[in-house]
Amino acid sequence: STPPCARLIPRNATEVPALDCSSLPLRFYPLPRYTVHAMRMARASVLIPLLVLSLAASTALALVPSAEQDALVDLYKSTNGTGWYDNAGWLMDSDVCFWSGITCNSDNSHVLSIGMPNNNMAGTMPPSFGNLDHLQEVNLDENNDLYGFLPTTLQNLTRLRTFAVYNCSFSGTVPEAFGEMPSLSALGLGSNLFKGTVSPALANATRLISLALDENQLYGTIPPSLGHITPLVSLKLNDNQLSGEIPLSLTNLTNLDTLLLDKNFLTGTLPAQLSSLTRLRVLHLNNNKFSGTVPPELAHLSNLIELNLMTNRLSGDLPEFLSSLSNLMQLELASNLFTGTLPSSYGKLQRLQSLSVQFNQVGGTLPTQLSSLYQLRYLNLGANAFSGTLPVELCQIGEMARYGKLTVSQNALTGTIPELCCLMADYDFRECPWTCPIPPTCKNGSCRALDALELLWGGARG
Repeated sequence: STPPCARLIPRNATEVPALDCSSLPLRFYPLPRYTVHAMRMARASVLIPLLVLSLAASTALALVPSAEQDALVDLYKSTNGTGWYDNAGWLMDSDVCFWSGITCNSDNSHVLSIGMPNNNMAGTMPPSFGNLDHLQEVNLDENNDLYGFLPTTLQNLTRLRTFAVYNCSFSGTVPEAFGEMPSLSALGLGSNLFKGTVSPALANATRLISLALDENQLYGTIPPSLGHITPLVSLKLNDNQLSGEIPLSLTNLTNLDTLLLDKNFLTGTLPAQLSSLTRLRVLHLNNNKFSGTVPPELAHLSNLIELNLMTNRLSGDLPEFLSSLSNLMQLELASNLFTGTLPSSYGKLQRLQSLSVQFNQVGGTLPTQLSSLYQLRYLNLGANAFSGTLPVELCQIGEMARYGKLTVSQNALTGTIPELCCLMADYDFRECPWTCPIPPTCKNGSCRALDALELLWGGARG
């Protein structure tokens, strides 16, 4: 039948004629209301599934590649994932980006970061770890039972910025591949079992800000090429078996804040050029075999907070110029061959908390000016040649009297011990020829009631 053309009938018509609309173009055919509604519903029924399919396709496109997913599964299995302190989501959630310790990029298409310090990981790092080629940060610090060699596939991680495995048990040599990572800014391999030499190739990582190879079993000399990593702020090579002299090229690292070379077998004299490292706050050169005098140029290191030169073969008078380092909080000069007297100008170091000069050949009397060091907690003057009496002022330094320790043992101090000195929290007055009588508070075992007291009277009677 011919459809009615209801929309073509004038509104004021009194009769509704039967019209033949067959000659009209199709676009003018009117449709009943229920037909229009049905068409709209049909259209929606087609569009909604298409939209769902589109979203599903978009999600599928954003999934982390299977190679990266498999690498994470391998890491879980090879490091006893069931025993981790935190393994939430691992192997349970289909999206690896929701696994604890994992961070992905904005569209969840790649793994950018693995952060699982102190997570009770135990085992080895799988070779497939190198398939996580979009990684920027790795932090597996404090997992003591991670061991074995770092896989050679780490060379694939060219986007890496931070790699930290401090206090694990990794062994083998330090991979030269770290030097081929153009974005690497922090490399922390301290407190492991790495052996071999420090590779000069590490200097190719020219964006390094922090390099920590401390507390390993590295030997050989310090590569002069490390002096080319000019952005370095922290360089830690301490607690190894390194030998030779300090390369002068290290004095080019003018951004250094921390330089730790202690507990090695380094020799030679202290370079005067260290004075160019004017941003240094921490300088540890202790427990080596350095000889000669302390260069006066070190007085230019005005930002120093910690200076540790103990247990070397340094000689000459105790350096008076160190009193100009007004920010010093720790000054360690013990176990060397220093002579002369204890400079009274050290009393100007108002921020000093620890001063140690024991086991040297320093003599003279004890300067009362040290009593102005109100923040001093530890003063160790033992095993020298100090003479005269023990100034009571040294026993009245507030922080040391309440919490610290005064050591003047094994000297030539005479006279009586000020009774006030026996009220300090901790002290060691052994093996000095004190004059009798000893204050009652310091006599025999009664002194043991004091905090951590070590008191044996050499040469004392009564």
